[in-house]
Amino acid sequence: MNGYTPLDPAWLKNDSKMRTQGRTSYFAIASLLGIISMYLSSITRTETVLVGDEYVRIATTTNFSSLFSLIVAPVITVAICRFYLAFLRYGEAGNEDLKSVIPDYGKILVGMIWQKLIVALYTLMLIVPGIIKAMATSMTPYVLADNPDLGYREGVKISEVLTDGRKMEIFKVMLSFLGWLILVAITAGIAGFFIMPWYQTCMCEVYENLKADAVAQGRIDPSVFVRGGITF
Repeated sequence: MNGYTPLDPAWLKNDSKMRTQGRTSYFAIASLLGIISMYLSSITRTETVLVGDEYVRIATTTNFSSLFSLIVAPVITVAICRFYLAFLRYGEAGNEDLKSVIPDYGKILVGMIWQKLIVALYTLMLIVPGIIKAMATSMTPYVLADNPDLGYREGVKISEVLTDGRKMEIFKVMLSFLGWLILVAITAGIAGFFIMPWYQTCMCEVYENLKADAVAQGRIDPSVFVRGGITF
């Protein structure tokens, strides 16, 4: 494919680390927002249920947590993507980038719910198809961060174009952060102040590379990434 640039996890991680290293306080608000969203989406309660002849205690998410993860967390995800895209492109970002999603809340939410629904349906079939579809649609929040005016299905469709033939590469980049993301979880999010800027910047670099390649190959019109640039 013309213009194809393979994703190199080591290079991407090193580059994003250099961009963000020593700037923890600069990203503090975005990191805090992400950590709070992660926490509120994962609050659980313990219930006792009868399984066969024995009572078993199981953990389930609370109603609040389920509602938050459905109607708030997806938009926060897009806000964070917009923040880090601005940082990567212009060398600076601010709280206004996080708040700029508010007028487009409804559009973004519908697009993100559609993405989650598709992944969930594929996961119901088998785990592997679910993982593949998750990789295929993984660029949806970045696409919506660029252009929230897209129809609710279009963000997913564009993500699938960007990731066509590249899913394993994306998976490898994400997998290379697994140990660090586990560290964020076991430190109750504290490590996220140091790790999330690195991870988020790296994933924005992945998106920018995929987008540039897809445009160079003629697989997608660049106007889809510009607000008001295309009508569906």
